[in-house]
Amino acid sequence: MLSGPWVERKPANGEESVVALPDEQPMAIAVLLAIVHERLDLVPTWSGKHVHHASFEAISSILSAADKYGLIPLFWPFVHEWVPHTKPSHYTCSEDDPLGPLYRLNIAWQLGQKEVVTETIWRFIFELPGDRLEALLAAAEDGPRIGMSLSLRDVFRTITGFRQDVTQSALDFFHEFMDGLSNDNGMMDDLSKSTNMFCVGDIFGAVSMDAWP
Repeated sequence: MLSGPWVERKPANGEESVVALPDEQPMAIAVLLAIVHERLDLVPTWSGKHVHHASFEAISSILSAADKYGLIPLFWPFVHEWVPHTKPSHYTCSEDDPLGPLYRLNIAWQLGQKEVVTETIWRFIFELPGDRLEALLAAAEDGPRIGMSLSLRDVFRTITGFRQDVTQSALDFFHEFMDGLSNDNGMMDDLSKSTNMFCVGDIFGAVSMDAWP
């Protein structure tokens, strides 16, 4: 059934044939084999109808393995159930589950859900606090490799750069606006100086304190 470097070979001495797949999680390969042999009851699900209940890590690893071996189309029947759980509204970026958002993003990525991926990246840019974004990137670098992790570093670099550009644009606009409010001598009164200080702090806080709506 396997081909290429994973082709099955029978030992010459008559021992049991074993195909080594050291880079894959055993559970992911087991599910791939189960679905090929029409054992859909072994495919993880959130519905509670099957024996094996899903976790984001499990689904992510299954789809990454399926993508590697060209088996993603086998999972289209499960898209309608899996995709809703990948949407950003379901994200909980907690210390107990630092990789959770990445597993959800990988599931959406592997299933070709462009709208979900776009919305997720948008939320990473405008809503995720700076410390959480840094924790997410650290978790991605230290954690197990997932399907889209090769481009994940570039994604986060782009997000970081965009947030910096937005912040700088907001600062430039604000300073230009405040300059227009200065008196004829180019001096601000104490209230204006205080307002300027707090507004600048709010602009920087928008990046690291989840202040954007």
